[in-house]
Amino acid sequence: MLSAAMLRSDRFRLEREADWVRLEEIVTKMEKGKARRLSDDDVLALPTLYRTLLSSLSIARENSLDAGLIDYLEGLALRSYFLVYGTQTSFGRWLSSFFGGGWSRAVRAIQFDIWIALFVMIAGAAVGYILVAGDSDWFYALVPGDMSDVRVPGATEEALRGTLFGSQDEEGLGVFAAFLFSNNAQVAILAFALGFAFAIPSILLLVHNMALLGAMIWVFAQR
Repeated sequence: MLSAAMLRSDRFRLEREADWVRLEEIVTKMEKGKARRLSDDDVLALPTLYRTLLSSLSIARENSLDAGLIDYLEGLALRSYFLVYGTQTSFGRWLSSFFGGGWSRAVRAIQFDIWIALFVMIAGAAVGYILVAGDSDWFYALVPGDMSDVRVPGATEEALRGTLFGSQDEEGLGVFAAFLFSNNAQVAILAFALGFAFAIPSILLLVHNMALLGAMIWVFAQR
C-alpha cells in the first residue's frame, strides 16, 4: 500500500510539475521586483497557472498524497495569491499617487453623495433651529441632558460666554476637543454602518445630529 501511494504521488507530480515550476519561476521574479522582465505569455499565463495549482492542491489533499508535496503546493499557492490579487505597488508609490491626485479624484467621484450629505446637514440644523424657536421645549427633546449643562433656553449671556471662553486655567478646551472628536467619530462610523439600508438611517442620523446643533445655535443667538 505504501508503494502504491508513493507511485500515485510520483505520477501526480510528474503530470503537473512543469506548470508548478513555471509558476514558481514567475512568482520568484515578481517577488524580486523583476516583473518587467516577464514575457507577455508569462503574464497572461499567471492566473491560469494559479488556478491549476489550486486544483492540484485540492486533489492532493483529497487523496492524502505526500505531505511534503502538499506543503510545497500550499506555500506556492500563498505566494501566488498575493501576486495575483494583491497590490502591485509600494506604499511610497501609493502614497505619492494618493496625494498627487488620487485623493481629489476619489472625492470628485462621490461629489453627488457629498452634496446630498451637506444639504441634509444644513436642513437638519435649520429644522432644529426652527423647532426650538417655535417652542423652547423642543430643545430638551433634541439635546441630551449631559450635553446641555448651562446652555439651555433662558440662560444668561455671562453663563453662555463662560462655556465658550471659560477660565484660562481650566483645560475645558482640551476636554471639549476630545469630546467633539469622539462624537464625530461615532457619528461617522454609524453613518457608514447604517448605509446598507439605502442610506435612509444615515440621513436620519445626520438630521438628528445637526438638529442638535441648530437648537444650540438658537440658544446662543438669543444672547
